Amino acid sequence: MPSAVAADCRLLILVPTRFERQQLERLVAARPSPHGSPTGAVRWSTIGFGPTIAGTMALDALRRHAPQQAVLAGIAGSLDERFPIGSVVEPDEVAIEGIGAWVDGELVGPARLGWRLWEGTSDEPPERCGEIVQPLAPFNAACAGMSNESASLAGHDAERIALLTVCAASGSLAQAAARKGAFPNAVAEEMEGHSVAVATRVAKVPLTIVRGISNIAGERDKRHWRIDAALEAVAARLGVIIDALSIDRCGDA
Repeated sequence: MPSAVAADCRLLILVPTRFERQQLERLVAARPSPHGSPTGAVRWSTIGFGPTIAGTMALDALRRHAPQQAVLAGIAGSLDERFPIGSVVEPDEVAIEGIGAWVDGELVGPARLGWRLWEGTSDEPPERCGEIVQPLAPFNAACAGMSNESASLAGHDAERIALLTVCAASGSLAQAAARKGAFPNAVAEEMEGHSVAVATRVAKVPLTIVRGISNIAGERDKRHWRIDAALEAVAARLGVIIDALSIDRCGDA
């Protein structure tokens, strides 16, 4: 991938489903922008949902568009009461649940088993693409007019917050609580973050994940979900990032 800053400071927005993408594109286009539209700066790509297809399609999109920065955007279920419905999660790291082996009725992850998910390369050690991928990159703080701390969720102390990628959403509040117990830093669950994070590592493109909370993880009664509110929150954050692309020094270190 090219290491120089692209002339148009391109941003690739990766969205799991067509519905999420259509709603986000509409909301972002409708918002007022102080700088006008950054022509040619933003690309959108629908990558599918679930870890397998999303990671593959994300890598394909990254190679086709060669962006300076990537954002994974969409909805998620909250695992932490500090992140209520309608709030945004922008995590520092992303973990994956479901890989490993069952031992005495317990799912034991790769790290505890002493396994590596891959052997790495000379410039990408294996631990950077393991069960937990970190650190994720808040959008260039100078461009966004925010500190790294505020870009990564202001007001939630200095702890590292994680997103948990799962193959199937929690079917009950009890299952969600068990997942939270296994991954204490996880504040929300979704289905694509880990594989997309690995794809951006391979492509050497910084990744920011922006997830809007649409429901409490484990709540399967969709009458209690607020997808519109979640996507509106995501669109507002994307607006900050996209507006930053119009600043001449966008992307400078």
